[in-house]
Amino acid sequence: MFFYRKRINAKLITLFFSLSVDKQTFLDVTFVFLSDLFCFFTCQLHKYHFNCQNLDWTEALWFCREVHTDLATVSSTANMDQLRKPAEKAKNAWIGLHSNNTWRWSLSGLQFHDSDTKREIGEPKDGKNCEAVWKNSKGDWKTISCANSTHFLCYNGNQKTCLFGDSNV
Repeated sequence: MFFYRKRINAKLITLFFSLSVDKQTFLDVTFVFLSDLFCFFTCQLHKYHFNCQNLDWTEALWFCREVHTDLATVSSTANMDQLRKPAEKAKNAWIGLHSNNTWRWSLSGLQFHDSDTKREIGEPKDGKNCEAVWKNSKGDWKTISCANSTHFLCYNGNQKTCLFGDSNV
């Protein structure tokens, strides 16, 4: 890793884009430019897998971690529609969002932002601590009891982070 210490009077610039590879696979790329001297980017390739078994949220989580990577997560609004495509055949499907007083993704290290959701009006409801992609006209998310059994979405994903710096400055 390269670190360069210097007083930087430039604005932080972040660029994000998501490329759809096919109906189930997409690539997220985020570039962060701190100045002319330093930049880093992350790339994350996701492939979603719809499972038609009916499991409660915890059972679905363990299945996804055993067979794939985790329950499906959303890291930006850009890939939210990609999440729905594999589950088009079902009324609903578990995703990795859950709450024990604070909403978080099942995948550690991924922060949850309420603005990144596509929740149905009136959601989340008290006493319902897990999220599912819900089949309505807009494909909104719905909060339901974690004990309910339903289909679920898993994903496979690898994240790569690259750091670049110019040592000639």
